[in-house]
Amino acid sequence: VNVCEKMEDAIINITYIITFGKEIPSVEEAKQIKRIKDVSIELTDPDVPGMLIDLFPWLRYFGHPFVGQLNEFMKGTRYWFNKWKTDELPNIKDNAYEDGNLVYKLLKQVHGSNPLNLTDLHVLYPVWQMFFAGVTTTSETLCSFFNILVHYPNVQSKLHKEIDEILKGEQVKVSDRNDMPYTQATI
Repeated sequence: VNVCEKMEDAIINITYIITFGKEIPSVEEAKQIKRIKDVSIELTDPDVPGMLIDLFPWLRYFGHPFVGQLNEFMKGTRYWFNKWKTDELPNIKDNAYEDGNLVYKLLKQVHGSNPLNLTDLHVLYPVWQMFFAGVTTTSETLCSFFNILVHYPNVQSKLHKEIDEILKGEQVKVSDRNDMPYTQATI
């Protein structure tokens, strides 16, 4: 079992809930989102052809193989954005909820009763950037943390003991941080 991959899947789901206010609808859709995330990383990695398009934009007109990935990314982002927009526009028109998710709040600025001078693209790209940046940085940081922690069983024991003593089988709350100095210092 690839623990880092499982952790990334969980973080994708959590970030999706925070950003869009609900769980990813299906396993297939989760795979699509993960594929778009992977392609976006390939597009921005300085060691792969992604940077070539930035440096030499004319390459896209000569059939560079990388252009296919770029098109896949753009098609995927448009598909998902239109799906989210379709889900949220009725709520915006009905002023359904005050404490909406991030996409709802941004789309409300574009399509609400007092719209700002924004377009859907002003919403689409920042949402994707925040979503994938959050997923990538969080999952890679936690994976690195746990990979290091594997080599220090004494630290694992102290963490486990402190967490068990404070939580007593209950779900963790943000306020518990102050009661777990060893855990906070380790993380």
